[in-house]
Amino acid sequence: MTIHIEEGFKKVLDVPDVMSLYLIIPIGYPDVSPKEGVRRPLAEIVHANKYDRSKHMSNRQVVEYIYDLRGKTMSKYVKAPGAEDDIHR
Repeated sequence: MTIHIEEGFKKVLDVPDVMSLYLIIPIGYPDVSPKEGVRRPLAEIVHANKYDRSKHMSNRQVVEYIYDLRGKTMSKYVKAPGAEDDIHR
């Protein structure tokens, strides 16, 4: 995951102030069982040895995918006050 605000991570990980964190790769096992998700299958997104152009999505396809994904996940979360119109096209 990319680090945007690194102070908290530096404190937890005891990283000296003179060093910068750019990203962290978390590994291990979660404390809770995974929930059924809406992730794309790995076969659709993993590229082996070279970029597979058949997996490329146009900008329009990406936007449509995100709207579809949000439609599948937004009902699982509590909407923030004032965000009623947030998921509409």
